Amino acid sequence: MDDNAAFNQLLTKVTHPNRYVRGAAAYALGADGRIQAAESLETLLGDPDPWVRRQAVSGLAAIGAPAIGVCLAVIQDPEAAAAHKAAVRVLREIRAADGVEVLSAVLAFPEAEVRRAAAYSLGEIGDPAAVPALLAVIQHEDPATRVAVCRALGQIGSSEALNAVAGMLGEPDWDLRAAAVAALGRLGGVNELPPLLAALQGISIDKLQTDRQLFGPMLETFVLTELLKLASWSGDRLEFSHYRDKEKNGVDIIMRNRSGFIVGIAVKASATVTTADFKGLHKLAAACKSRFSIGLVLYDHDKIIPFGDRLYAAPVSAIWH
Repeated sequence: MDDNAAFNQLLTKVTHPNRYVRGAAAYALGADGRIQAAESLETLLGDPDPWVRRQAVSGLAAIGAPAIGVCLAVIQDPEAAAAHKAAVRVLREIRAADGVEVLSAVLAFPEAEVRRAAAYSLGEIGDPAAVPALLAVIQHEDPATRVAVCRALGQIGSSEALNAVAGMLGEPDWDLRAAAVAALGRLGGVNELPPLLAALQGISIDKLQTDRQLFGPMLETFVLTELLKLASWSGDRLEFSHYRDKEKNGVDIIMRNRSGFIVGIAVKASATVTTADFKGLHKLAAACKSRFSIGLVLYDHDKIIPFGDRLYAAPVSAIWH
């Protein structure tokens, strides 16, 4: 859009009573990319319509780093509370270093929803510069904020956070323990799976270590829960099932995408894997033929070992990578 008159006309549309006109104007202004549009888009961050707010977020994100100052002004304005969360989303989309600094400061905000949005955004950006600010609020009185912080630290993947996240395993809140377990998996703490799962289920580590029949189903459930969570964040819709035949050969988790391709996963609560552990996956591969993408036996070790065509033994931590 090179016509200044048309650009100025678009600026007037951000206050139009029709939501579709406001949203379309936000989209077009973002596509144009002029910083002069930032102030008008800023007003839409607090729009009562969520679709219009999303268009304003996309528009400011398209403008990029020059829009960071606008977002900072919104976040620092106590009278613009309705737009704070949307401004945080813009900074997440821009993913600039200056934006990370602003989001780190937002972690101290009194608004719980905005705090959590900042933590999730920092996790998605993945900049290790945010780790000190996240660690500073990991003991926050709001459990939901602590959950968001644990997840963010796991996504960033800094070993600096290991001890602080591990300290969450003894918390009474189940969601917080689950977030800590998942984060430790990403941070390299999967070698301590027994204590992690014990914390998640609220049982003693001694009982878990002496009762392997208890550990196996818990590990399988944990892996399935994490895969379901990751699938919910993915743009590809996945169907989950399992397979077991009369000879007790089986595959614990089968994932099928919309194109019909299959991934089979067997979960083994052991540090060793043999060819016998792949019987169910061999049957699944034979049944699915070309639709079979890969078969994994997840086990308690740190090495990936090939066991034939599209078949591998892999550490449990592979589900996060």
